Amino acid sequence: MKTFKTHVCIVSDQPIPNYVPILDTQFRSKEVFLLTTPKMQTKAEILKRTIEKRCQIQPEIINIDNAYNMEELKKKILVLLGQIGGQTKDVALNVTGGTKLMAIAAFKLFRSAGFPAFYFTDNSNEILILDGSNDRYTLQPAKMEIKDYLNLHGYQIVSGSKIIRDIPTSRKHIGEELVKKQKTYADAISHLNYIISKGSEQKKQPELQKRKALL
Repeated sequence: MKTFKTHVCIVSDQPIPNYVPILDTQFRSKEVFLLTTPKMQTKAEILKRTIEKRCQIQPEIINIDNAYNMEELKKKILVLLGQIGGQTKDVALNVTGGTKLMAIAAFKLFRSAGFPAFYFTDNSNEILILDGSNDRYTLQPAKMEIKDYLNLHGYQIVSGSKIIRDIPTSRKHIGEELVKKQKTYADAISHLNYIISKGSEQKKQPELQKRKALL
């Protein structure tokens, strides 16, 4: 399995594609940089805290003021790559997140500088290495704790199983019950996640094909 010392991630609405490759101990990097726009700032902070807690890595957030300003993105990435240093094989871009425009621009910049990239498919836990080899690996990360899953999606857990977020009361009760009895519901939740991921597979495959075609 190819591994990388540093992961550069583009923060988006979906935190799992950036989180799971770091959660997996075999594929885990030693450094993580999170490229984020103002719109995704809160999600970047949540992802950063979760990675710190669960993976003992201190991610650094790199702010991109405008998701559609490719010159700014290019400058920030070039400065970052210069700051990281080291060999090109040690640094990889997780191209799964961000807008299509950001992902494509970042990938092209990494490729032109000789750095690899990878794409994560969460319904199968597969990593596709985008370096011309098309190597593919299936990750086997530790089971994600329910608390982590809720935290990554903006739910704050306090007082044991009490959940804080501006959501309907009925949904809070469901979340609190899952946290309180997470061992009891572990298998059921795992099966439910599998069904959900299968249901979204048809939507994700065209997206992957589009990105691969554009890249």
